[in-house]
Amino acid sequence: MKKTCAVLCGIALITLGGALAQAEVVKLHGSTTCQKRIFEPGKDALKKATGIDLELVGNGTGNGLEDLVAGKADAPWPLKNWPMP
Repeated sequence: MKKTCAVLCGIALITLGGALAQAEVVKLHGSTTCQKRIFEPGKDALKKATGIDLELVGNGTGNGLEDLVAGKADAPWPLKNWPMP
């Protein structure tokens, strides 16, 4: 499960590539599991290496996707599989 979460998070960050590289604060919304296990432990190292600060909102997978669509988040981090049309 952790590997799947990490892969999905990586895809989200790569997809937003240029926009994230220019941002000082990146707003990530979604799974509290990913927040606690992946993003919070690596947040300080990311800031030190890139100058990018993460604003983490652990509000659940579905809410993270909704926040992305609503423009409240720069990227979601879902834990479950993303729904595909």
